[in-house]
Amino acid sequence: MRRLSLLLLILLLIFSLKSEAQAIIADYFVRNASGNAIYEEMVIHPEGIYYNGRTYLVYQGEDLDPFIISYNHTASAWSDPVRIGDNSLGSDPHGGPAILIDRAGYFHVFYGAHSTPLRHVRSGNPGDISSWTEMPPVADSATYPQPIMMSDGTIYLFFREDGHEGDWAFLTSVDNGLTWVPSGGGIPILESSLESAWYAHFEKGKGDKIHMAFVWQNETEIRETGNYFARYNVYYAYRDENGYWRNISGEVLDTPITKNTADEECLVYQSGSEHTNQVVVKEDEQGNPFILFVAGAGSGPDSYKWKFARWNGNGWEVNDITFTDHLFDAGTFEVTSSEIRAYLVVGGTNGTGNGDGDHKDRGGNIEEWISYDGGITWSKVSPIIKKEDTGSIYNDPQIVSNYHPEAKLIFCEWDNDATNFIRKVFLYGSSGFVKREFSRQTQRVFGDSRIETAVEIAKKSFPAGSEYVFLATASNYPDALAGVPLAYIYKAPLLLTWKDDLPEEVASEINRLGAKKAVILGGTVAISNEVRSQLLNETSVTQVERIGGGSRYDTARLIASKIKEKLGDVNKAIITTGENFPDALAISPYAAYKGYPILLTRKNSLPEETEEALNSLDVTSTIIVGGLESVSSSVEDLLPSPQRIAGLNRYDTAARVADYAGSDGLSFERVLISTGENYPDALAGGVLGARFGAPLLLTRSQQLPSETRILLEGKISEILDFYILGGELAVSDDVQSELENMGK
Repeated sequence: MRRLSLLLLILLLIFSLKSEAQAIIADYFVRNASGNAIYEEMVIHPEGIYYNGRTYLVYQGEDLDPFIISYNHTASAWSDPVRIGDNSLGSDPHGGPAILIDRAGYFHVFYGAHSTPLRHVRSGNPGDISSWTEMPPVADSATYPQPIMMSDGTIYLFFREDGHEGDWAFLTSVDNGLTWVPSGGGIPILESSLESAWYAHFEKGKGDKIHMAFVWQNETEIRETGNYFARYNVYYAYRDENGYWRNISGEVLDTPITKNTADEECLVYQSGSEHTNQVVVKEDEQGNPFILFVAGAGSGPDSYKWKFARWNGNGWEVNDITFTDHLFDAGTFEVTSSEIRAYLVVGGTNGTGNGDGDHKDRGGNIEEWISYDGGITWSKVSPIIKKEDTGSIYNDPQIVSNYHPEAKLIFCEWDNDATNFIRKVFLYGSSGFVKREFSRQTQRVFGDSRIETAVEIAKKSFPAGSEYVFLATASNYPDALAGVPLAYIYKAPLLLTWKDDLPEEVASEINRLGAKKAVILGGTVAISNEVRSQLLNETSVTQVERIGGGSRYDTARLIASKIKEKLGDVNKAIITTGENFPDALAISPYAAYKGYPILLTRKNSLPEETEEALNSLDVTSTIIVGGLESVSSSVEDLLPSPQRIAGLNRYDTAARVADYAGSDGLSFERVLISTGENYPDALAGGVLGARFGAPLLLTRSQQLPSETRILLEGKISEILDFYILGGELAVSDDVQSELENMGK
């Protein structure tokens, strides 16, 4: 009996060790959120609140739906995330949720994308987030909810009506959110027009005072120039305990506040030709307001400054904190009796976007800054998280309402593509990040055929749909291979079709995507005009473009020219054989992620079309994928600054490509696995890999090659997810088991 007990104990210990090896202790608490999971505190807040020993956080998760999760500080344990509503506009990230807890202990969450109803959900029971009741919408068309509860339990809900040109308004509820006054629309505070719009931040102060900081958006300039960064100045007003809106001098303001009134009575900072954004207002112990904002113009590392406005009793004093590189880098701050701490998005990108109106460089590092003299001078405490350490950029820090010291700040891993649902959300406090344990996941993405597998990969890549769709022949590989980087740039899936017939499942997927524009890769020899007609007659597509040359080499050249058209200068290109597929399979996610065109060559001669592409693109360096049996040394000698990545076989080459890609932008948090014995699944997965920032590795159908296994075992501590592309005939269950048991 003792021996049996000892054996059971040993087995339990072994199982425990295996489970522990599989567990990943992460700095983040969510890993599958939207790239806009947390929104700017300027217009949507709070997204976190501390209540009865727990921190509750809301965020935009999969399909941009609102989710809630809690952290129990006593037990040091996270709850599971709970989906609490349905965002009716699945491609509009402006529907971020805001949370409030009423005086009876019920949770309320408000969310609504542009020009849709402002939705309201309430927890089924006080203090319990496991069940939710959908309440009637609080407004027919509104967004940017900012709920505030007064000392008597009255709830004020501030929001912007309709779209950009809507008024800022509010509703009230005295019965814990069951009914709202007035019915049918809010009470306007800021008046918008065809010329003027506003972005406003509301914050509760002492004695039921409500502070409001706001910036003006020049709608006329936006219409005439297309520059939607046309935001100017900083303004301030407050609502007193009796319901009057006043300026900083205490003078009563007529409401709704117009542009003229704001300029004459509420101006804090005159920005001139510079733009302003990200206003956040808070008060000190005496009730004096402070305003954080960003101001600047253009592009480049020092194009913008974080500024801090303080009322000194006689006027507004504005001081600089630090530089950043984008108008939409966000920030927040807190005021205590002895100091002011600001949490700012700073730099972190190259600042090379096309100036104002370009979101390319939005987000960066999160830094903590401190002032001991009321916001006059500032010093950096430390970076909280940096791109240099993680490879990611971050944005939208918010301070948790009534926070626990261990859980003060939330922010998200930023992706301007809000529908790429693989981003992380972080909770940070006095002891660093509030960590959460995850288990490595393996999932298979497949259909019953190569065409259906490509459809399933498209669903995984673009769950919220896409405007564009790319089509390549299912019968050969070169057009699809060269097209992956361009499809990624267009935020479009790559689907496969037969030459003369558009498969029914492909048409169905195009309709699910809601695609309006299709790009056919290859000439009519690859995909006929009959398929073009089917696209226009049987799907949501209304425009079809064909990129097809006289040969595979010419089609790759034409695709490369489109990449330059979209991205500008293209200094590096991928060179691989156009005569066989194995070497090239693993390169497409990396090439797409980096914006490098894939050009094709013959083994012993560089095609004229490829040479022409290299010259017209002004390529200064190249990466050859494959050994001398694929791309000879004589071709290599003709290429600008060539670097070769080659292994002993296709699996070794793929492993070397993945390892190289992992050192230059891609991450091993997610890894794609595809058969190396055929091409369709890997090529369809190229866009998925680029969107996930994930390398692609190859396997034999029945066994994981040693070259693949060795690389994965060395990276296993980094890997969160394996995505197997294709069914069991392509990648067997034995290979899946090998992956699932790795690291145990």
